[in-house]
Amino acid sequence: MDRAVAMVQQSILGKLGEEVDLVVRYGSSHTQATHPYSDLDISYVPVHESTWDSITVMVNEVMIDCYPIHWSRLEAMAEFDDPSATVLLRNQIVYQANEEAAQRFRSLPERMAALQRNEARPEMLGKAMLIFRKTGYQYYLLRKQAEAGHRLSCLHHARNILSTVVHCVMVCNQACIDTRKRDQVLSLRLLPAGFGETLADVVNQTDPHALLMAVEHLLATTRSLLLSEQTATHRSRAGFPEVLDSAYPELKGDLQHLMLACERGDMYNSTLTSLLHELMIHMAQVVAGVEYSEFNTVSEY
Repeated sequence: MDRAVAMVQQSILGKLGEEVDLVVRYGSSHTQATHPYSDLDISYVPVHESTWDSITVMVNEVMIDCYPIHWSRLEAMAEFDDPSATVLLRNQIVYQANEEAAQRFRSLPERMAALQRNEARPEMLGKAMLIFRKTGYQYYLLRKQAEAGHRLSCLHHARNILSTVVHCVMVCNQACIDTRKRDQVLSLRLLPAGFGETLADVVNQTDPHALLMAVEHLLATTRSLLLSEQTATHRSRAGFPEVLDSAYPELKGDLQHLMLACERGDMYNSTLTSLLHELMIHMAQVVAGVEYSEFNTVSEY
């Protein structure tokens, strides 16, 4: 396998030369956890975001797919915005253009560790909420395809939703796991109610309507977990003077826009919802002691 790594490294450097900052090996072949169908995970880090060259070869029945992992994606992993964060913890640099590039790469796990500390809990919960919101369009597509009875489309969108939810739950736990490994997912401390059974239902269902129901239950229980953690984590002790003082510019702006729309007879822009939303969310911050956000609906304030 080392010979194969050397061959791929030589090929990519021969093709791209100084455009390569690093060549990195990771995955099961690096961690000695291979199985009969394991491939060789090796990637290069290009200098520029515009570089997308790749090499795919077979060596002794082992597939080797050397593709670029850009610095922006590595940094997203370090921020837990990309679910493949374990790459940063278990790897081997097999080529470095210079020590600066190697140190930049080696420093990324420090950023991950900082986000796993107690003081980063509010930030990580906010990230989990943002990730969860990404399920919206896939859920819309799943509903449309379930109505049409298109089995393959439903299976595809359900899997996309499941991957996003598992990423969300990982971040909610401030953990770094291989989200493709079911046992690692189920070992997390914080899980949606009945997560094991719901996970099995989403994975095993093939009927479009039954699959839609399973995914809806997955989304509902995951959101309930996030709401519970929000109540416990995003606490506020601010009083009315402090909260309304900071909210004053936005509240005044909403009121002025409403008054202008009324004077012009502009029904398209004459709405109270923005003003009432801003007022209610800030009042709830004082009364309930919770900092609500765009993750919440108005009835939850």
